[in-house]
Amino acid sequence: MSRSSLQSWQLADHEDSSCRRAQHEMATTLFAILLMLGAVGLLFVGRRIAGAFTAELPTGSLAVTAIVTAVVIVASRFAWRFWVPRDSQLLGLSRTSTNRLMSWGSSAALLLMAVGCSFPFTRPSDCLVWLPLMVFDQFLRQRFDESVGEISQTLRQVETPAIAPRAAAPPGELIQETFRVRDAQGIETIHATLKAEFQAGQRYAVVHVGFCPPLDFLPAIAVESGAGPPAELKVTQSFAHGARIEIKLATAALERSSLTLALTALAPHPPAA
Repeated sequence: MSRSSLQSWQLADHEDSSCRRAQHEMATTLFAILLMLGAVGLLFVGRRIAGAFTAELPTGSLAVTAIVTAVVIVASRFAWRFWVPRDSQLLGLSRTSTNRLMSWGSSAALLLMAVGCSFPFTRPSDCLVWLPLMVFDQFLRQRFDESVGEISQTLRQVETPAIAPRAAAPPGELIQETFRVRDAQGIETIHATLKAEFQAGQRYAVVHVGFCPPLDFLPAIAVESGAGPPAELKVTQSFAHGARIEIKLATAALERSSLTLALTALAPHPPAA
């Protein structure tokens, strides 16, 4: 590899790493905001149960509190939907789990704020302020669940297109094979077949795959296991120029064995059909 090519690769790796780090910080910040909002609501609930509130909030102040709470929740979901990569993980949880935390956690924060500010809802203004917001929040939550689930469904349902067989397969054992396709919109998708090898007593392995030339976007990665022992797969790095997959077998290998992986790297925002 030439010096200029190496420098270009290192620059791309640095830029992708910086972008990933910023997106991870964004995800952490969003969770911290919702956690603080829920903590404030829980504090209000506790003080109300303890009888510390001797007077109700004026209707104007109550409305402002409710609207600000709703705006924070909607903005957090919006930022999560569009600015946090679909294949990211946080706190060791899968993206599906963090999506659920964002979805239901924000609704729980709104409920805590409503109960803390207005329980037992004896004034008509309490219901007029909170009830429409909570109904609207459930509508938005469902839309949020549908939107963040689109990519997972796409990754599960994506099929590897048929490729004409080679006239003559090269001799030796196939360890890794990649190919890329371009759809009608000009968006490229990479498909790869990988093989992870294990020695007797080994349980963990790491597999890398490179995308050359690099993609024009940070891809969403889907990986499934094929022939081989049962294992847990985790995408630990996803860059425009490649990905890293960690593999953990259900039990340590009793003898030398291998596990075949099918990987797909596609645009994080696939175009609507």
